[in-house]
Amino acid sequence: MKERLVLVLICMMALCSCGKKSETSENLSVFEGNWQCAETPLEHPEYYTGYLMWVINEDGSFSMYDAEAGNPGIRGDIQIISDKELELHCDTEEDFDPPVTWQSMEEKQAVSYAFITDKELHVSLVSENDKATLVFSKVE
Repeated sequence: MKERLVLVLICMMALCSCGKKSETSENLSVFEGNWQCAETPLEHPEYYTGYLMWVINEDGSFSMYDAEAGNPGIRGDIQIISDKELELHCDTEEDFDPPVTWQSMEEKQAVSYAFITDKELHVSLVSENDKATLVFSKVE
């Protein structure tokens, strides 16, 4: 009898969730698209980052790469931790080349973010001794 009740409950939960997007995927929709990085990070004007392109897909997968030379950078999946923090889960099987000023980045890395407008996104990696904010503009 208990087995049937458990089976019925599982089926009901599965039916209730059919056709619904998860809260995370709905929240990720604001990130979805192509983002071009500004010429320099906020805190480090001596470094050039204008070559970076960040492509974020609906399912949360992403690729951040060198759009000028075509070189790989980082790729993986994004998870929203809060309204100010993301966690990047990077695939390190092939290439793992974090952006300049993000050299302390790890395979699983928390970064803070802030939407300045719906087309401008600041993403910061804070390490023990430094903060580096990349400024991205949404490409239409």
